[in-house]
Amino acid sequence: MSPIEAAKSLEWSECYTQAHSEIQSAIKHQLDIHLPLYPKERYLQFTPRIFLTPELTSNKVTDIHFEFIGPDWAKPNGNPKTKRFWPNKRYVSVYLDTSPKSRGWYAVIPDEVDCFQVSYKWTSQSHSFASVTHHMTYQLEPNIECAQDWLYGNECMKHSDSSKLAMAVDEYSFNHLECLTHGKHLTKEEIVALDRFKAGITSIHIDENGVIIHEERTLTASNSFACVGIIL
Repeated sequence: MSPIEAAKSLEWSECYTQAHSEIQSAIKHQLDIHLPLYPKERYLQFTPRIFLTPELTSNKVTDIHFEFIGPDWAKPNGNPKTKRFWPNKRYVSVYLDTSPKSRGWYAVIPDEVDCFQVSYKWTSQSHSFASVTHHMTYQLEPNIECAQDWLYGNECMKHSDSSKLAMAVDEYSFNHLECLTHGKHLTKEEIVALDRFKAGITSIHIDENGVIIHEERTLTASNSFACVGIIL
């Protein structure tokens, strides 16, 4: 094998370089920041979505409103809009009007921040479902295998660990407990044993006024190449 052939055998495959290129483009477009391979700053990749009860699939996506509450440093640099990115119309996610092809958005994490809470709310303009407020507390930890890793987010992390089922560590919001139980009557013990609860939910309150979810996650640093599962 020639030196050139040996070097080519170690190149990233096209799917990885495509993922890196798309994230470079999204961050440049959203934050007007040039993204080197290993930035000095840390970035949060935030991709909220909600899982709705079956009867709401007929709702126009414009009826479903997303409001980001805080923290201020993580607010999107653009107007968040909702969209159904998947064949399963029960899932609705968020994109910025400036980046319609990119789900969610990116934010620069302040140097002094290692633990923070993100709060956001889903509502229906037609009042077809009560409000859903989600409080996500994130603890950040570096990647001990690669200290240069700089990207934090549940999506990139779940796709970088093949030992875990992606859906088992998901963090979607939901407008009714039925979304998790599939209409079955479960005991409290059976409910807290569901993957969605074990993934990090610490408390949930549901009444006629809406749903309030409190959740905690530890995010391990990753990088743009770990996001192939999001791009493909």
